[in-house]
Amino acid sequence: MTGSLQPEQKKEKNKRNIDLKIKIYTGFSLLLIAVLLILILVLFEVSLELQQAVMVIIGLVTFAALNAIGAGLEDTDVESLILNKTIVDRSQNIQYNYPVKRQNLAEAAEEIQQLLDQLSQTNPTTTTREKMTVVAEAVDQIENNLTLKEKVINAVKAGEVEVLKEAIDNPLTSILMATIEGWRESDDYIGIRD
Repeated sequence: MTGSLQPEQKKEKNKRNIDLKIKIYTGFSLLLIAVLLILILVLFEVSLELQQAVMVIIGLVTFAALNAIGAGLEDTDVESLILNKTIVDRSQNIQYNYPVKRQNLAEAAEEIQQLLDQLSQTNPTTTTREKMTVVAEAVDQIENNLTLKEKVINAVKAGEVEVLKEAIDNPLTSILMATIEGWRESDDYIGIRD
């Protein structure tokens, strides 16, 4: 099944989305309650025993809130991966064709993956200095490849850095992406078109 969902699948997906939103809203509501309890402790003088009791309640409410938010996030389709310019949802074996920006993101991830793999094979990456040297070489090569640089910077602009990090399987990815995110403040970033 490629491209579109069947009516039953759409209903199930809508139901999951509503359940997800309820869990997340519940979590944030509980966090708001915890904050209000903290404000009560700060603004009003209460006995030590009452403070301790309220602190226990705050801890329990915070734990419940984080649990609800975590449960809501666990239900999302985090298993979606970028593969060959297509997002594949492994949980339902459905392929969604995304617009060109997603294709560019997949292409950039693939090119960076190949670049990091190649540089990691030809250069040692044991020490921090060696890792930084390899990342510096990767950055130089990306900067000299204007097409790739544009794809990467557009991914940063679109807030897709985490997706890009997840799509690249290399231990140097975090260091490289931190450097690339630094382009946001540089003059190079301003010159790239949307």
